[in-house]
Amino acid sequence: MSETGLRERKKRRMYQAVSDIAVRLFVERGFDAVSVAEVAAAAEISKPTLFRYFPAKEDLVLHRIADHEREAAAVVTGARAEGVAPLPALRRHFLDALAAADPVTGLNDDPDVRA
Repeated sequence: MSETGLRERKKRRMYQAVSDIAVRLFVERGFDAVSVAEVAAAAEISKPTLFRYFPAKEDLVLHRIADHEREAAAVVTGARAEGVAPLPALRRHFLDALAAADPVTGLNDDPDVRA
């Protein structure tokens, strides 16, 4: 049996789908030009359902950043164990992400990342 139940997996899929739709609309038309009602309609859910997943319009985008809020600390902690200073470690981490075309950098050819 999996660690995550069906209900939780469905919730995560919906969360990601709604966010993907919102980001696509924001990239196409601009954040201020897209209403929450339009995002909900495009995701085929009601506004109250959207707000159960995302308490504010900004959360449709900001959660993606929050997923990485502890990343720098983890990189620095790991680097210190190897005797590497924080700045070179962070630089190496970012350059490695660029080389891997990681969408988190925002600098790659993925059509969902480019504006």
